[in-house]
Amino acid sequence: GMMGLKNAGVIVANKDTLYPRMEAMGAAMEAGIHDIFARRDITACVTRQGSAFSFYLMEKQPSDLHDIIEGHDFARDLALRRALIQRGVFFVPIATKQCSLSAAHTDADVDYTLEQFESAVAEVW
Repeated sequence: GMMGLKNAGVIVANKDTLYPRMEAMGAAMEAGIHDIFARRDITACVTRQGSAFSFYLMEKQPSDLHDIIEGHDFARDLALRRALIQRGVFFVPIATKQCSLSAAHTDADVDYTLEQFESAVAEVW
């Protein structure tokens, strides 16, 4: 039955507030990651659509797989993702793999992720 559902962690969201919130969190993640790379003079770019994002260790956003194969630093990408996992932030440990925020994430989660991203970048570079 439906008993106990209120404690099941189900998120019921109003799309009128959810989508703008997801866009804002995605934008904060994009800007934060971009700033971390820029402050360290690391050649990188961030791509994003809504709450889904990725980063590429190359000068400009790739237009196709060939661009990625030619220009992306796969080894360093994987090292960065592993360093993030060690810090409690799960980025799929496959180079160039998309990351996603969900309705369960908060602004505090974004802040924590960016703090750990900065720490991981400092370790890997």
